Amino acid sequence: MKKATFGSIVLAAALAASATGPAGEPVSYRFDKVRSKVILVSQGREVRVSEGADATGGDVVKTGWLGSTLVAAPRWNARFEISSSSEVSLGSDQPGVILKLQQGRLKAIFDAFTGDEPRVVATPGALLAVRGTRYGVDVDGHGNTSVVVFEGTVQIDSFDHSFEPIAVHAGEMAEYGRGRRPEMHQSPSGMNETMWEQRGSRMPDGSRTSGGGQSGSEGGMMGQPGSQSGQPGGMGHSGGGTKRP
Repeated sequence: MKKATFGSIVLAAALAASATGPAGEPVSYRFDKVRSKVILVSQGREVRVSEGADATGGDVVKTGWLGSTLVAAPRWNARFEISSSSEVSLGSDQPGVILKLQQGRLKAIFDAFTGDEPRVVATPGALLAVRGTRYGVDVDGHGNTSVVVFEGTVQIDSFDHSFEPIAVHAGEMAEYGRGRRPEMHQSPSGMNETMWEQRGSRMPDGSRTSGGGQSGSEGGMMGQPGSQSGQPGGMGHSGGGTKRP
C-alpha cells in the first residue's frame, strides 16, 4: 500500500510537470567534464562539446567509443555520468522526465532535494523516480534494462500502469524491458560503484555490458572528488555486506 501511494503521487506530479523550470523556463544542462569524443545534437546540428558547454531540453548527447561526460542539471540537483557508446536525450516529450537513456549506460547522482516535483529518468521499459540517491543503469540495443542501486531508493514506475510501482533499495538491482515486468535481485556480492563501472552490469540474457573503459566512481572516472567504494549509504567491499542509508 505504501509503495502504491508513493507511486501514485510521483506519476500524478509527473503528468503535471515537464522538463521545464518555473513558469515554463527550459531546464538547462551543463557539461562539467568531457573525455574524448562527445557530440551534442541540438536543433538538427551536431557539434563536438567541451567542458563548460551548455545544453537544454530536447538536445541529444552521444558519446564515442572512448568518450564519456559528466552532465549536470543544477535545477534538479542532479548529475549524470554518461559512459562510452551511449545516447541520451535531455528532457523528453514525456512529462516530468529530466533525461532519457536511449542506449548505453550512465550513473545517476541525485542530491537531496526539497522541491515537490518528481525527478524522473526514462528508460525504454519504465520510469525511474527518486528523491536523493545514486544508481547505475544499463540499456542494451533491445531496450533490456538493468538498474543497480548504490545509495537510497529508486522507484520503478510503469508507463501504462501494467504493474504496481516497485522500490529498489541500496544493495538491490532490477532487470526489465519493453513489455517485461521488473525482476528484483540482490546485487552481486561486493558490487559497488567502482566495480559496476569497471565490469558492467549483468543484463537479462546473462551477458555483461561493457564498463566503457571507466576507472572508478565519479572521482575516478571524471577526476573529481566523488563517491568511493564503501562510502556511507553505498555498497562496501566484498565481504563487507551492504550499507543502507
